[in-house]
Amino acid sequence: MPFCTDSNWTVDMYKDDPQLKLPPSFLDRLFFELKISGGTITGEVFVNSVRISDVDGKCQDDAALNAAAMSLTFNWGTTRVLMTGVAHVDGIFTRFKGRFVAFPPQIQPSLEIKRMTLIPPDVGDTGTGTGTQT
Repeated sequence: MPFCTDSNWTVDMYKDDPQLKLPPSFLDRLFFELKISGGTITGEVFVNSVRISDVDGKCQDDAALNAAAMSLTFNWGTTRVLMTGVAHVDGIFTRFKGRFVAFPPQIQPSLEIKRMTLIPPDVGDTGTGTGTQT
């Protein structure tokens, strides 16, 4: 099954405990609308129905594993997020399982993002992202 085609994903984001003594804490549910052409990803990411950022990245199908490696980069508030993971079939669902790292902002957020009351990850945070193709 090719995974590197246009798709929408619903991804739950969890922040790791810095000491790794407590379970990860839920950050938010993100919705990705991805356009994928020739392994290049473009698109948008939303929290609820509010657009928070453009998305870019890479996708590489692996037919032998019936999976794909994906990387996504986007802004969440003033934080830059890099998320990498694997898309695969799990029963009847197409799933994404990955990890993210939060980086200092590279661009100034728009006024719309500044007014939003989202709680993005802090710079240096790591965590998981798991989702289902929608």
